[in-house]
Amino acid sequence: MPGTMIIPAVLSNRRNRRAITNDDFEPTPKEIERERRTSRRFPIELPGEVSNRKTCIHGTTVNVSSGGLLMACSNSMLKVGEHVRVRLTSWPIARHDTNLALIVAGVVVRSWAGYIAVRRKWHAFVEA
Repeated sequence: MPGTMIIPAVLSNRRNRRAITNDDFEPTPKEIERERRTSRRFPIELPGEVSNRKTCIHGTTVNVSSGGLLMACSNSMLKVGEHVRVRLTSWPIARHDTNLALIVAGVVVRSWAGYIAVRRKWHAFVEA
């Protein structure tokens, strides 16, 4: 394979010795998936609604990160690339005895049966 580099080292154990190659450093699918994400995801279920200018879809978050969120919803009529606004009305932390809602504006990056993934462009906490 062009551009591959064989590392001149030897793996050693009691039974055999062999040279280490790039195959020894191939990432697993789970490692590739992890590297792709730039923000840590937190599993949190909150009721919310995703809306654009034409429609409003109610659902529940699956996970939330600083980079975006994943929502489970009954139907996904939104298309990839659409600009949306997500409103999470039951944010778990209140400020000065006031309920907070998280508003996230972003773009739909994935949409499939029952789920919508949104990449965050900006967010704000507002009084609910």
